[in-house]
Amino acid sequence: MRINSIEKQKDKNMKKLILLVLSATLFSASLFATDWSHQEWDSDFNGRFSVAVTIGEGEFPYLNPVLAVRTSADHGLDILIANVAHGSNLLKLSILIRFDDKEVKSYRASCSNNGDTWFLEVDEETKLKIIAELKACGRIRVRLGSSVGDSDYSFNLNGSTSAINKLNLE
Repeated sequence: MRINSIEKQKDKNMKKLILLVLSATLFSASLFATDWSHQEWDSDFNGRFSVAVTIGEGEFPYLNPVLAVRTSADHGLDILIANVAHGSNLLKLSILIRFDDKEVKSYRASCSNNGDTWFLEVDEETKLKIIAELKACGRIRVRLGSSVGDSDYSFNLNGSTSAINKLNLE
């Protein structure tokens, strides 16, 4: 009878150990998870592209906005937000950006012909400052503003440093 009790206690201890190991594994996996990825490809018309990209959160119906830092031989360095259709022929385009709890900054913008991709229209130095913030901060909030209204988006910056460093911007 005593042996049976010892065996039951060993089973309980083993189950606790297994749960502890599983919990630690899941916690460490989430701790080191990244929201950013890096991709490269060649275009027959525009040469080589290199992109660091993440998917964020947005307002209905644009629930999966994309924030990207892109380099290419033809276009140089771009910071863009895609999958955010606002329509075409938009006027008074602006992008408001807030990193973590820092002050809100306003930038000029342009958009694709169909309005679903917005580009920051700033000089190279400003782009590099924004990229430094993307690498240093934990979250960016973006408001796209136009003559038809505003839309807010949020992006987690976890893993941005690794993905952006693969662009070889220096």
